[in-house]
Amino acid sequence: EINPKYALAHITSGNAYGASGKVPEAEDSYRKADNLMHESTLPPYCLGVIEENQGRVRDAVLEYKRAVDRDSLFTDGYCGLAVCYAALHDYTTAQQYIDKALALDSKSAKAIEIKRRIEDAIANP
Repeated sequence: EINPKYALAHITSGNAYGASGKVPEAEDSYRKADNLMHESTLPPYCLGVIEENQGRVRDAVLEYKRAVDRDSLFTDGYCGLAVCYAALHDYTTAQQYIDKALALDSKSAKAIEIKRRIEDAIANP
């Protein structure tokens, strides 16, 4: 049993559950961490990844927005939002978020690749 005061242990536990396909357990661990880490981007970001991977894109958007609301410089949160909006075929919003990510970190390989995929999706509908 994890001491509930150790928020990062809940994140680690969530990662382990997620890697082994135990999605409900991963979500539970991330939510416990979120209750302890009210200002951290990590729990909502991890929840966003889970939601996105489960095909619950609109729920992922909400989690990624919570992450960037906590830290407006959180590049990975903007990347997650861009991917989700692209999945929803809202390429204008996807481009806005990926441009924000690149404005924060113009050398981010992740953001550069997401931008390329968005541009490809627009060019080849």
